[in-house]
Amino acid sequence: MIGTLTTISQGYAAYNKRREIKRYSSPDEFVEKLDDRLNKIKIISHTINNLDSVENPLTENYEIEFTVNDGSNNGQFYLSPFFINAITKNPFNLNVRTYPVDLGAASDERIIINIELHQKYNLLDKPKDLAIGLPNNGGKYLLQTQLDDKTLSLSQVLQFNNAIYEPDDYPYLKAFYSKIIQNQKAEYLLKKVD
Repeated sequence: MIGTLTTISQGYAAYNKRREIKRYSSPDEFVEKLDDRLNKIKIISHTINNLDSVENPLTENYEIEFTVNDGSNNGQFYLSPFFINAITKNPFNLNVRTYPVDLGAASDERIIINIELHQKYNLLDKPKDLAIGLPNNGGKYLLQTQLDDKTLSLSQVLQFNNAIYEPDDYPYLKAFYSKIIQNQKAEYLLKKVD
């Protein structure tokens, strides 16, 4: 299955992404290492625009190929939608924290993925839609997934409204991340319609 992935980063997110890309000797090396990290996804071609133009959004375009055959020949396969900015490790792993958590800046990360399927599929299982928030409007995580006709869609928002969180907020941040990580372990299970 072949598709196109476009990410657009602005502001602080673009700054961090530019720094990450420039740690490599070239954008091609960055993409090569990204390709190595992606499971069941191969990057066929790419363009990265506005890498040196900080006043414009950083745009990454990738033509990608998903490996979807599980080898069982029963017409069904698993597909993880969390291949971009997946949260796999909880950064809040202390039992008690006595000093503030400084994130550097408030942030709002939005990811929308639409995968066009070339055949009709039934959706047998999917990640659970999720809406959770931090106390005192400190942030939120929203996830919505669906299959309409031949388009598989995912919309995800991870928002932190504060740059600094007090030690009393630490257990909530830790639980918040744990719920996100658990939910992101789920995959789509699709079965081809005969």
